[in-house]
Amino acid sequence: MGPVWAQDLEVYSEYGQFQVGDRESVLAFEWDTAAFQRHLAVAADAISVATTTMYGDVAVRIEGWGAEPPLDLSPFDQVVEASVEVPTGMLSVTSVSSDFKLAARLRPGWYRIRVASQNLADGDAGVATRRGDDRYLVQLWPEVERLPWILKAWSGWPDASPASLP
Repeated sequence: MGPVWAQDLEVYSEYGQFQVGDRESVLAFEWDTAAFQRHLAVAADAISVATTTMYGDVAVRIEGWGAEPPLDLSPFDQVVEASVEVPTGMLSVTSVSSDFKLAARLRPGWYRIRVASQNLADGDAGVATRRGDDRYLVQLWPEVERLPWILKAWSGWPDASPASLP
């Protein structure tokens, strides 16, 4: 069994992040202490994924599943899950200067989103002239709302506490 739909994107990561959420989301998430610990900020209808590429394109594959997909943690540096509501049934993948409106239509309601990150040590580390080699697999499926959860943590993140931000 595989995904119901999938789309491969090159998303421009800005400020070390990109967002996935309802197309009409106002992206009202906060990078609080818990978000920094999981490198994922969560709002009711969107998530913001921390990347190791500060400014540049990153590969993002987004998949829609009918039920929770199988999980093999071994190829990934970090895996985090959260719940989001998609009231319009339409998704976007965005950053400050990009907005990919996904063609897939979802049944409005709650979804679980799993973000599995690879090659985090090979992000561009702030060098905007080269593409980072970090990659992100985003999987979602219908499920009731649950708290965010870290399934596998990467120990190589630089200090990302709120106090260390400019």
